[in-house]
Amino acid sequence: MDVNRFKEPAFAVGVVVLVLLVASWLFPKQCADSEAADAVQSLDETNARLGRLENQLARLRAAGSESSLGQGADESQQFRDAVQLAKDQLAAGHFLPSYDLILVASRLNPSDPKLFDLLISFIEKCRDAKDEEAEILADDLINRGEALIHFQLPKDVASARERFTTLSKRAEAPPEGNSAPLTEVLELLAVAEDTALAVPIRTDAAEQARNTLAGIVLSGALSRNEEPPSGDSAESEGLRQRIDAAEQACIAELFRNAKGSAVRWLTSSEKRLKESKSIDADGTPAVVARLSDSISTGFDLVQELAPYGKSGVAGAADFVKQVEKQITLLQRTKSWLYNQQVLRLIRDIESRKDLSTEAKIGFLAEVNEEHLSPYILRRHSELWEKLFEELPDEAKKAEAVRLRILHVKE
Repeated sequence: MDVNRFKEPAFAVGVVVLVLLVASWLFPKQCADSEAADAVQSLDETNARLGRLENQLARLRAAGSESSLGQGADESQQFRDAVQLAKDQLAAGHFLPSYDLILVASRLNPSDPKLFDLLISFIEKCRDAKDEEAEILADDLINRGEALIHFQLPKDVASARERFTTLSKRAEAPPEGNSAPLTEVLELLAVAEDTALAVPIRTDAAEQARNTLAGIVLSGALSRNEEPPSGDSAESEGLRQRIDAAEQACIAELFRNAKGSAVRWLTSSEKRLKESKSIDADGTPAVVARLSDSISTGFDLVQELAPYGKSGVAGAADFVKQVEKQITLLQRTKSWLYNQQVLRLIRDIESRKDLSTEAKIGFLAEVNEEHLSPYILRRHSELWEKLFEELPDEAKKAEAVRLRILHVKE
């Protein structure tokens, strides 16, 4: 509703006339008696009131004009103060106060070109500062700042849009030299190089550092719309060498831990070899079983240690060869004990007079000839042929062949 309409002289006259009409309707007798006299008096009073109203309206208009001019001058000065203070805070590196003052200035006069210039300058300095809090403020002003383009003068809109688009693209690209992302690589490297931490943690940190560095190099190349460079920067190459060294340190420590288990195995396997030299026929099966366990454990250790030898860990390749040599010795000892046991069996069968030919054939059939040395194999074959010929009929001979193939006694 327009309040100024109630201040017009015509409105005041209408109000007075309306009051008189209402009074004449409510008090007809009184109005009829003094109608002529009151009409003259009322007209004089109305003219006087109109004069006073005109004077008041003139004073109100003058005061309102002065107030509007004063308010406009105050807002303009507040805008200039906010812009200057924002510049001062930005120059001092105080990003948060500068950010607040830029928002104040945008409320007071969003169309002023100085504000847009200040916004661009703020975002650029935040990016150059390589500070996480400053980057957050810059990102927020990028989101807000696009709205200021629509408050610019028509002739400035195109240039404002171009400047803002260029700035947005720079904000999306990694900072020059990838310094901010490289900070993450350095933090991971610090973990990888901390010998007080567990080896698995250090190994994971080194691997993540390598992957992060590779991603940074590739992102930097793609952001420039270029092929990935054939050579890395000196800083990236230095970090890569540190990652290699950290990984080698972790691998060396893992090798030392695995080597401890292998050294204990070497000690126990030596005991097995010593006890096999003087074992009798009754104790041979148990010794052979223990040798089989040691051989199986030795193969597991070789599989665990072999990667360290291939990784270039000092002494790893020679130690793996030592373990492999011990496994070979255990295998040969086990083979000898088996041959020795078969030779004992052959001699026992040859000397036994109480056993039938079929029983002797059954004992020989259990022997695994593939594991026999040439001499023991010949002795076994000669005795087999002798006993085989003693079998009374073809059925017995066929059964003997079946037992020999299946390596069973019955």
